[in-house]
Amino acid sequence: MPEKSQVRRVRLLLVDDDQIDRMAISRAIRDRKLPYDLQTYGSIGEARESVRPEDFDIALIDFDLRDGSGLELIPHLGGIPSIIVTGTGNEKVASEAMRLGAYDYVVKDIERSYLKTLPLTIEQTLKRVRAERRFQVVFESSPTALVLVDAEGKVVLNNPHAAKLFGYSPGELLNQSIGVLLPDSSPADGSDFRKYFLTSHAGESDGTHVEFELQRKDGSTFPAELAFSPIDTDDGDFVLSTITDITNRYQRIRQAQELDDARRVQQSLFPTSAPELPGFDIAGAAFPAEETSGDYFDFLPMSDGAIGLVIADVSGHGMGPALIMVETRAYLRSIAIQEQDVGRILARTNELLARDVSTKFVTALLARLDPAERRLVYAAAGHVGCLLTADGQRRELESTALPLGVVPEESVPVAPAIQLATGDIVLLATDGIDETFSPDREMFGQDRVFDVLQQNRDQSASEIVASLHAAAREFAQGAPQKDDITAIVIKVGPPV
Repeated sequence: MPEKSQVRRVRLLLVDDDQIDRMAISRAIRDRKLPYDLQTYGSIGEARESVRPEDFDIALIDFDLRDGSGLELIPHLGGIPSIIVTGTGNEKVASEAMRLGAYDYVVKDIERSYLKTLPLTIEQTLKRVRAERRFQVVFESSPTALVLVDAEGKVVLNNPHAAKLFGYSPGELLNQSIGVLLPDSSPADGSDFRKYFLTSHAGESDGTHVEFELQRKDGSTFPAELAFSPIDTDDGDFVLSTITDITNRYQRIRQAQELDDARRVQQSLFPTSAPELPGFDIAGAAFPAEETSGDYFDFLPMSDGAIGLVIADVSGHGMGPALIMVETRAYLRSIAIQEQDVGRILARTNELLARDVSTKFVTALLARLDPAERRLVYAAAGHVGCLLTADGQRRELESTALPLGVVPEESVPVAPAIQLATGDIVLLATDGIDETFSPDREMFGQDRVFDVLQQNRDQSASEIVASLHAAAREFAQGAPQKDDITAIVIKVGPPV
């Protein structure tokens, strides 16, 4: 048979100057075999001198002792839960006992019939103490700031997290008006703030979440979210408020808004449409991996009806590369107004970027398409392109120089001119396509890029751009896009 669980004995302190009463309580414990270990004292002085709080679970204190009122002893017992024993049912005495921290009181009678119900009173008190201590553990250890406010709007309890959040020492907030948490610039009475605490007593704000700007002890302020829960007890009505610092939430919202603004500004810098040239179908698009992109493509008007096509990729991702992209665009566009040689345009841009950018570099390919001559010339700084000829030959348009921003005086040679023919397809793209990886770490690669061009060569230029992006994303099998994807496709049609 399983052993019966051992009953935990209650360490009982009795302070009573009436020896007969002390003996009666001792006899009742013995006769009824109550699990109490009793220690008695006959005066306040004896108890104060000898009692150690850790030695007792509960105390019975006579109200009328020879050296004073038993109520005077309560504050000196170090938090031992106390029950006042009085010879009268005086409600004033009971009220004062509760105010000083007593848990309950019992009334003596001549027949000492109160001894029959005393064990129940002790057990109920101990249950309440255990519940309060469990609550205290949860309250104290909560990672959320908790503040308990009475019906008058005063703080009666707060946990360490709340004290730390507002910069107060433990206990410093107690008995202060909840309005002390409001900024100095708020209305003096904090009526809008206080009403949530006061109306919660009637259940009107139960579960309400509101946001306020609150103030720390040092005067600094922060945005906070508060939730309210009314608590009705025998000691009165209270409102428990959870207070959460939402500074990080506001920062994330603001950062998201800033990134969204940056994305919209950057998207507005990309061409909204491709140039329409007789005998050519041209399209371009950018697919950022994040809100902002370090990739860049553009179409630049040039002399004699020619058009400049530029593709570029700033190292890295995020806001920094996006800003360098904007700077690169500005340099290329301003220089191209006065200079037509693609090599000199990139060389001058390199000088300016090398002066401004120390930790990043830019790969770029700038091509000049002459529709009348059906000829393409290009210069490339650390960037490559692709040419799929009408008869299916695959040719890489090789880089002619180091990336921009690396060596200030670097020249950028122009590659030999390419004579285009009907059916040729030119692709200028960033490495976000060919450097896409599958889940097993296989790279998409240039061969697959050419395969997509070949399989879709009868599609329009814009459809080929979309197919390249779709093929790369399908190859990644749902993995997040790790790099920006940007491409320009030039399809050569019949002469016009």
